Amino acid sequence: MKKIQLLYLFLFSASSLFAQWTQINNGLSSHTPTSMYAMSGFDAVWLGNAGGGVFKTIDNGDNWANINGDLTNLNVNDIRAWGTGTSMFVATKGGPFFTMDETSYTNTTSPGLTNTDINYYWFGGDDPADYAIGTNGGGIFVAPDRYGPWTAASNGLSGNGLIVNDMGGYTEDELDYAVAATDGGMYFSTDNMSTWTAENNGLSGDMLLVKKLAGLGKAVIIATHGGLFFTYEGGENWLTLVANEKFNTVLHIQISASLHRFYAFGEKGFYSDDLMNYTPIDMTGVSGGEVTCVAVNSTYIFVGTQDGVFRKKVSDLTPAGLSAAFSASPTSGRVPLTVQFLDNSVVPNSKISSLIKEILKNSTISSKTATTWEWDFDNDGTVDSYNQHPSYTFQTPGNYTVSLTVGDGTNTDTETKADFIKASQLTADFTAAPTSGAPPLLVQFSDNSTATNTTITSWEWDFDSDGTVDATTQNPSYTYQNDGNYTVSLTVSDGTDTDTETKTTYISVGQVTQVTAAFTATPTSGTAPLLVQFTDNSTASNTAITSWEWDFDNDGTIDATTQNPSYTYQNDGNYTVVLTVSDGTLSDSETKTNYISVSQVTTQLTAEFTATPTSGYAPLSVQFTDNSTVSNTVITSWSWDFDNDGTVDATTQNPSYTYQNDGNYTVVLTVSDGTISDSETKTNYISVSQTPAQLTADFTAAPTSGYAPLSVQFTDISTPSSFSITSWVWDFDNDGTESKTVFILYYLQKFTAKTPRINKINIVFIKNRVL
Repeated sequence: MKKIQLLYLFLFSASSLFAQWTQINNGLSSHTPTSMYAMSGFDAVWLGNAGGGVFKTIDNGDNWANINGDLTNLNVNDIRAWGTGTSMFVATKGGPFFTMDETSYTNTTSPGLTNTDINYYWFGGDDPADYAIGTNGGGIFVAPDRYGPWTAASNGLSGNGLIVNDMGGYTEDELDYAVAATDGGMYFSTDNMSTWTAENNGLSGDMLLVKKLAGLGKAVIIATHGGLFFTYEGGENWLTLVANEKFNTVLHIQISASLHRFYAFGEKGFYSDDLMNYTPIDMTGVSGGEVTCVAVNSTYIFVGTQDGVFRKKVSDLTPAGLSAAFSASPTSGRVPLTVQFLDNSVVPNSKISSLIKEILKNSTISSKTATTWEWDFDNDGTVDSYNQHPSYTFQTPGNYTVSLTVGDGTNTDTETKADFIKASQLTADFTAAPTSGAPPLLVQFSDNSTATNTTITSWEWDFDSDGTVDATTQNPSYTYQNDGNYTVSLTVSDGTDTDTETKTTYISVGQVTQVTAAFTATPTSGTAPLLVQFTDNSTASNTAITSWEWDFDNDGTIDATTQNPSYTYQNDGNYTVVLTVSDGTLSDSETKTNYISVSQVTTQLTAEFTATPTSGYAPLSVQFTDNSTVSNTVITSWSWDFDNDGTVDATTQNPSYTYQNDGNYTVVLTVSDGTISDSETKTNYISVSQTPAQLTADFTAAPTSGYAPLSVQFTDISTPSSFSITSWVWDFDNDGTESKTVFILYYLQKFTAKTPRINKINIVFIKNRVL
């Protein structure tokens, strides 16, 4: 604490900034000031007293006049003056009052207002909620005019009794972007005060008991029991400027709109040029305890205490500040425009942060020279030069905003001049119709000149290039009496710059004959053979075309001499066509490169076939069926090779063939449309099996004789060839009765049973089974 006091003592003694305050109570009653209001550019100050008193000074407090008029003696909480200063709103504990002449006051409480203890008054512009008031426990009310009716607008607000500590709009004439401070915190509205959104992120203090807010544009500063906090837009995040321990609780804060100075008062006074570094205000001469109200105009700071009102010149607190400044010559002209820029900046005697420059756009005067320079000549955010006095050439026409940012090694400041450089472009141009003909030839000239960032003010025409101005209107006409080729010039001017367009031998006067070849064709693309119809569109002036020579494939050979011939393109390709026309004296040719596009017809031939059956016993008769396909043509021949031996076995489309021998046969079909051919080969497609051999039954026995009982061993020696015997039936005494039957199920492949031969043994066969 001693260090802080020593620092204050040093500042107080070392600087003339801490001049003594002057008490200005002349004309005031003994009531305690509760509110003051000042407007920049006015020497008037309005004062409200506790106990019912409204006072005004028009000489910065030298003399005060009571302007209570017929206002009842109510405690005045807030005052707002507007217009020329005679119209005024007064917020009191008895309701809102309005006056146009500071004599007759109208109570605008009714209807709709449910709380008449009015803390703050705010008025806007043309939006529905032109007027708004904050109450001591009733929230916020809005009205379309100063006489009501009033509508509650506290949706979203919270706090103990909805005490509105301060309120206001972000702009001068709109309430649809509003801010309010209640005993519950900070709130923002973007819908004409219909609903409110709490934005307390980053705030601290005793239940966010907001004491006062100050705003300039969208910048809002509030004081809580926790400190001073700042937000630039919307309140989503708050920046802590300083903790309240430094101020011992701030009760009132104020921003000077004209000087962009921030003031904070409580038990002590502080001010800041940059919102970050605060300088104590010497309160010498101020008595009556802590400050109860504050007002600032262009000249003075006013504070109120229990002892009345005190003032001090703002200039006593104004340190020199960094100021960027520059000039340029010339500031307008025709591209390419070279401009010399001159730095006129000065360095501050005190530090000003970039924050205040960004938010409040302040720029004050100092006495030193900058050490760094950053020039942006076209406002694109890119530094174009770091020189102190650069030159720059503007190549493109336009209005250019130029910025200079200067620095002293610690702080920076920027000067921006909108549309400072005006670079223009002047281009002369014209057309004429007609440009040729027999004399006398009347020609109409049309000015097609262009001007960017400037205006053409004069035209000078020289129709025959003799150096004499023949016309000064914008779109003149001129009659050429004699044969000849004439050069025409047009000079245009914007009063500062000029430009000239000259067209050599532009006008041709005489019996001029012109032959121009031109043609079209239909179609210009297709598949061969392509028949194309050509149409002559050639023209001739002062004569008639008598001959046509067509070269349809650009080979140098004349293919037709009629005016509108047709031609058939047999082969594919892109063809350049040339037409030469003549009137017997003059000729002209028209060449159209790759004008006719002829594509080849694509033929696709695919051989394919099937056969029935594809397997069996020899001799096997097979029916073959052609399934071949072709596009854009017709199949005209078929060549069949049924055994792949290279020999054509049939030439009909769907032949039959008998395979005599067993084996697997590969079949080949070749088809053709007379130009192209295709083959289909099916490997091992036909399978032919051999007919089964005869089954021969046979057996032996041992012994074949002997005494009974005689045991005999029988042995089967039957001979099959291509199959296996699966059953045997023995009749040992030839009485027709089976002595033993063996049942075996067996599936044979490609087997056809033959009538069995019975030789002593009965063997019974059933197709595919043997029982």
